Amino acid sequence: LRKGKLSVEGPLSADSAFLPDAKPYDLYLSCYHDQGLIPFKLLEGKKGVNITLGLDFTRVSPDHGTAFGIAGKGCADPTGLISCLERLVETKTNPI
Repeated sequence: LRKGKLSVEGPLSADSAFLPDAKPYDLYLSCYHDQGLIPFKLLEGKKGVNITLGLDFTRVSPDHGTAFGIAGKGCADPTGLISCLERLVETKTNPI
């Protein structure tokens, strides 16, 4: 990433990178699922978006998963889907 002229910092300590007074970043890359996903979900709640990098197209999904357990019950919260759609629009005007 640095060779591509991107501003990169790190590695960062997983136990302090997400504290409220820590320096904010546009992107966090975690080597392990729990290093990044747990604090991410705590900070973003239902608004979290999973973005798959390295594809020829932009793939997004709500970070909370598929919600199969409530499918068809009329109780789903659209917040995650709306966040995904907003991110797609954002990506179209400002590609990753």
